[in-house]
Amino acid sequence: MNRTFQSVFVREGNEPVPQINFLFDGIPLCNFEFDVPEVHKILSNLKESSAPGPDDIHPKVLKECADNLALPLYLLFRDSLDTSIIPDLWKTAYVTPIYKKGIKSDPLNYRPISLTSVPCKIFEKILRNRIIEHLEAHNILSIHQHGFRSNRSCLTQLLEYFLEVHDILDEHDPVDAIYLDCKKAFDTVPHRRLLAKLQAYGITGKVLKWIECFLSDRSQRVIVKGILSDSLPVWSGVPQGSVLGPILFLIFINDLLEGITSSGKLFADDSKLFRRIKSDEDRDILQNDLTKLQEWSQKWLLQFNETKCKVMHIGKQDDPFVYYINNVPLSVTHEEKDLGIYVTPDWKSATHVAKVAAKANSMVGRIRHTFTYINKDIFKAVYPSLVRSHMEFAVQAWSPQLKKDINKLEKVQQRATRLVPELRGLTYEQRLKQLGLTTLEERRRRGDLIEVYKIMHGVDRVDRKQFFKLISETHSHDTTGHNLRIWTPRSSGTHRRKYFDIRVIKDWNDLPSSVVHSQSLSIFKRKLDEHCNI
Repeated sequence: MNRTFQSVFVREGNEPVPQINFLFDGIPLCNFEFDVPEVHKILSNLKESSAPGPDDIHPKVLKECADNLALPLYLLFRDSLDTSIIPDLWKTAYVTPIYKKGIKSDPLNYRPISLTSVPCKIFEKILRNRIIEHLEAHNILSIHQHGFRSNRSCLTQLLEYFLEVHDILDEHDPVDAIYLDCKKAFDTVPHRRLLAKLQAYGITGKVLKWIECFLSDRSQRVIVKGILSDSLPVWSGVPQGSVLGPILFLIFINDLLEGITSSGKLFADDSKLFRRIKSDEDRDILQNDLTKLQEWSQKWLLQFNETKCKVMHIGKQDDPFVYYINNVPLSVTHEEKDLGIYVTPDWKSATHVAKVAAKANSMVGRIRHTFTYINKDIFKAVYPSLVRSHMEFAVQAWSPQLKKDINKLEKVQQRATRLVPELRGLTYEQRLKQLGLTTLEERRRRGDLIEVYKIMHGVDRVDRKQFFKLISETHSHDTTGHNLRIWTPRSSGTHRRKYFDIRVIKDWNDLPSSVVHSQSLSIFKRKLDEHCNI
């Protein structure tokens, strides 16, 4: 299995690194200061349940001895950064194969997750924070990237994407969306090219040299049921399971969508292109953008898996177009799982509702068969995470609007509340009251308002004007209500009017000023619950 994992690595050769079209004119990150208290804080917050790495240093020991270890670890980290010398065990990974899907006997159907040194991860966290501060201060990261970034998430990406598609469909135009799949993206990042991008983005000096040492001469051993394989060298990639890996990957893929005229969205290596289709010219432009991505992948040695890349023709189209990557025609998909949400060409949520309701129902059954007796306390402990979470993940982007879909989800909670024997003789409303719950529909309305607050106040880092235009920005003289009231745009379709950015307007505008101007998200939630008597 270790040789299978090794087989995906990329060998760069000694050819010149491609030119990077980025001019950094700020203050470079070549060195940085940190101190003992910062190390101590990270030690104190370690998860004791985490596994140790190849050096067998357990996080529980580090956490319990934080007062005594903070200073020596600080000195070790400082010396490592100054000299670019990293212990070999910090560059060794024990790889745990995590099954994805497909035939279980095929090693390619497993994702390699690396267990690395915990002390190394502590310094990686310090370094990662400095790199993120540098990237954010200079606005280097792509605005299209929502993965591994604070105040961005699957939800923010889906809200933006779904909104753009809804707007196009509302104007009676179709959309072609290309869902792209990279081959072993994290494992195939070529190190010389990555280091060149780091330097181009102003990461130089001791920091760059330390990262170069961190990536070079790495090795890995696969561990299954406590048995270790032989050690093999690692030629490419950013270690999955490391702290630095995700941000290094974002830097490497940062310019993927540069020069693309169609719309695009990224969540780490999960990428998609989409475009309004009014004519054959639009299809040609989208195909040309795909060709540009193909050229990027060849230049930077991060290959697309053509057989897994798909196109979805959204809306009504008489003569769907065939798109190509590397001369391979893309298959048409009529159902795609996009960041955990099932989307279909009719751009409605019925398919996703059916799937999450079925999943949540199956979890209700598992709970019933696992516990011999369930009281209210046990129910409150297991239901939110094991059942309700399936019906609420990113729900602001796909919230059901048809009565049959609303009822389909609500019936899951109705069934779940009957798991508590002492409540079975009560009505659904009475059971909810006894458990301190509200209906799922009420929770979705509350969640909508929380998301509006996050967008309005910059808690979520998205463009507020993409979602909402304030009444005050329309030069209206309406002075009733608070000054963050949202203007209601015109929409031709009922389906469009029920999407997030429009359906929330009345509830948001009706809130008192003292609620919408809450000084923090936690205060907003408390005041909202008080206002709504939750």
